[in-house]
Amino acid sequence: MTAYKTTIPTDISVANVTNKFASRFFNILGLNILTYIVTIIAMIFFVIPGIYVAIVLSLGASIIVFENSNPIDAFGRAFTLIKGKWWSTFGLLVVISIIGYIINFFFGLPRGIVLGIDMFTSLDATGSIEGTQMENSSDQVLNVLFSVFETFGSILSYSLIYMALAFQYFNLVERRESKGLMSKIEQMDNQSDEESDEQY
Repeated sequence: MTAYKTTIPTDISVANVTNKFASRFFNILGLNILTYIVTIIAMIFFVIPGIYVAIVLSLGASIIVFENSNPIDAFGRAFTLIKGKWWSTFGLLVVISIIGYIINFFFGLPRGIVLGIDMFTSLDATGSIEGTQMENSSDQVLNVLFSVFETFGSILSYSLIYMALAFQYFNLVERRESKGLMSKIEQMDNQSDEESDEQY
């Protein structure tokens, strides 16, 4: 999304995205550490302040990425942007988390079925498990493949959460600062100036 703002879509590549992420990696890592510390401290006093702070700071990564900010500035900026919109952000995270859970469930289902069948076939007459599970090499290969498949599902669900937070970030910025509207007004002013220059 950041590359799309500054680069022609056809020129966007994995290397381009990786470089942009790498330049902000340590700021995002610092924000995550700061978020963890602040949330734990808030939880010590009461659970609700901890939840409140965690939802507010969930916008921090988007602020760092799109505004090229540092963790401390992103911390304060998150509280400014979310003011009056905490519940909508909370609701968005709840909905996306449910969707992510469903995605994780379906991606983890094949591995769960294989493990269940293996455990069921390992039971002896007394109901105890005989030998070790996943002794067969084909079972081990299936377990590895399904584990990779399940990991892919987890990555996909996390990506959805970050995408939703990015859209929420743009929504809050637009509501509070009307950046899109101001950009259009500036474009109109520039066009009118160019037209007046052409007339003269």
